[in-house]
Amino acid sequence: MSDQRETYQRISVPEAARVLGISVATVRRRIRDGSLRAERVERPQGITYAVLLPSDHDDQAERSDSDQQVGTTARLNRSADDQAAAIATLIQATVREAITPLVELVAEQGATIRDQAETIGSLRAERDSARAALAAAEETVMVQLAPEPPPAAPGEPAPAEPTVDTRSRISLPVMRWFAVLIIVAAVLALILVFVPR
Repeated sequence: MSDQRETYQRISVPEAARVLGISVATVRRRIRDGSLRAERVERPQGITYAVLLPSDHDDQAERSDSDQQVGTTARLNRSADDQAAAIATLIQATVREAITPLVELVAEQGATIRDQAETIGSLRAERDSARAALAAAEETVMVQLAPEPPPAAPGEPAPAEPTVDTRSRISLPVMRWFAVLIIVAAVLALILVFVPR
């Protein structure tokens, strides 16, 4: 057996935490449970502890300290990358949830607008056709309602075409009934055009 006695360094609790690479609370907990040697020191400010570390522990502490810093930095970098990826995934999912219904609504509204534009175009064509037919019918009725001039006697020259509008010869009540008839025909034509079949 060798009779070498181990020498110890006396350091404060915060220094022991730095050397061992652990927190101050962990150093105090290890002192309480006996896994770390310490001496109780009474001072005017109160009781404190001096941690007893083996002298050769200083070299190991420096090596493990640098190894621990490298490992911690790598873990922090990896952790930050993982967190950034998780946040990006969360943002994408949230945005996708919010935008998907809006995109579907816009597509649905676009289809509705196209259908309505086609319907409006066909209704305008039908309306224009009905207006033209109504104008032609009105002209035909006006010609038929115009009184014919009396026939000329033999040997007399034929009367000249009247320069006055033939509509002025129609009595006022007949013109009113005719206007009502035209309006009713127009309403019926519009109903036929716009009522779905």
